[in-house]
Amino acid sequence: MTDPRWIALRIRELREERGWSQATLAAEAGIPAATIANIEQGRTAPSWATVCLVANALGEGLGRIGEQPEVADWRGPGRPPID
Repeated sequence: MTDPRWIALRIRELREERGWSQATLAAEAGIPAATIANIEQGRTAPSWATVCLVANALGEGLGRIGEQPEVADWRGPGRPPID
């Protein structure tokens, strides 16, 4: 079963692979940029419809969105700590 946190990490990975900003992905998917930010930062879980829009914008199948991320570092919501 796919860990729900993986979706946020995979969206970020796939977006960054393309060199896209959150705003670019949001524009391509037709959703607010804040939605992408909230998903990637773990503040909200995306609806199925949103996952479909994002996958389509990225040109990926839904299976790729649900794959285990390369970086399984889940820090949870909020900003990363300052080192």
